[in-house]
Amino acid sequence: MAPGGGRAGAPPAGGGGGLTVQGLPLLKPPYGVLNAINLDRGELVWQVPHGDTPDAVRNSPALRGMNIPKTGQQGSVGLVVTKTLVVLGDPQVTTTPDHPRGAMLRAYDKQTGKEVGAVWMPARKAARR
Repeated sequence: MAPGGGRAGAPPAGGGGGLTVQGLPLLKPPYGVLNAINLDRGELVWQVPHGDTPDAVRNSPALRGMNIPKTGQQGSVGLVVTKTLVVLGDPQVTTTPDHPRGAMLRAYDKQTGKEVGAVWMPARKAARR
């Protein structure tokens, strides 16, 4: 076991790297982001946290009573880009006040990064290899 109760070599359930303290990632969120980069200028256009706050973070006794904003999730699953949207599946299964245990397939506006839609799935979308 690694310090903080995580397994050595495996990322904690919350994301954010391999080291934990009281079951929480040692690194500050966001744990996962979706970035849009203008390749002509090499500039970051927008960046948003992708994925709900992991259950290990949201339900941590150490954070009880705190309002934790969306932290994103470590990993990437199923990216599709259309003329106007970026569609990406959540890499982890979570439970939130907005949906039962499962993962979301999210659509973001390609110009602004604003989430414009999400569909609940009972499990995360598996990456094809």
